[in-house]
Amino acid sequence: MIDEALNNSIDRSTSQTYDSQLNSYIYFCNIHHLPTQPTPHNLARYVVYMAQFIKPSSIETYLSGITYRLQPYFPEAKIVRDNIFLKNVVKGVKRMKNSPVSRKQPITFSQLNNIASQLRDSPHIDDALFLSLLTTGFFALLRLGELTDPNDHRLQNRRKTIRRDSVISNSSSIQFILPASKTDKFFNGNQVMIHSNHSPNDPISSFHHYLKLRDAAFPNNIWLWLTSQGSPPTRRWFMSRFHLYFDARYGGHSLRAGGATLLASKGISFDIIQSLGRWSSEAFRIYIRQHPSILLQQLHPSPSSPP
Repeated sequence: MIDEALNNSIDRSTSQTYDSQLNSYIYFCNIHHLPTQPTPHNLARYVVYMAQFIKPSSIETYLSGITYRLQPYFPEAKIVRDNIFLKNVVKGVKRMKNSPVSRKQPITFSQLNNIASQLRDSPHIDDALFLSLLTTGFFALLRLGELTDPNDHRLQNRRKTIRRDSVISNSSSIQFILPASKTDKFFNGNQVMIHSNHSPNDPISSFHHYLKLRDAAFPNNIWLWLTSQGSPPTRRWFMSRFHLYFDARYGGHSLRAGGATLLASKGISFDIIQSLGRWSSEAFRIYIRQHPSILLQQLHPSPSSPP
């Protein structure tokens, strides 16, 4: 029971990532004839070695995964991870090797309008599904991983899949239960609500159109989002369609970033945006900082700006 509890303490995808990071450390120790015991000097050598192959910004993530996996065997691992010598080596490598981070561009309201004008009346369930995922992710500030399955079926967790019977909808709004998210690790669930915007990209219209096709094709399936094959869409399924409309400057996170940027441009406070998007940190501000006019509006809202 203890082993089972430990295995369920972190997400499957996180567990797989930690295993990969630990394997890279063990490989490093083997080829350099070093013990696997985590000491400040061993980990410092590993950091310098890995800086040749991965982005400096990823090094701390690797160290966290390695020390997490080693801690059951070497209880001092966490203390070693916080060693000042090791921290200074990491800081030095970042300064030597760092380069600007290339972030994906946020989708814009007008881009959504263009896609909606092409797909909103399509009789094909896959077209309707893609448009509804796109507009729902944008206006509800959802992560793509909350709307789609991982590509690797071994990482799929049906406890995270949105159910059809959680949907409540009317002509002006929809709501459903998001079973889990990065900030809801214990599956308490979050209620997601979206209102109509009466625009060509209206998320309520696209949702109802998709739901009509979905319910006719798969009336007994319990999952909300279904492709024409009757299974929940994977990330690969979504992105293959996404890049028919967006170039490489855009990615899966562009939906959420675009929704946050739109809200900020309308004068919605950063605190409210953070809460709506279930961000545990202020990472969403990275995208908004690319738009100085938005920051200026936040600092000096006009009398007509919403509170």
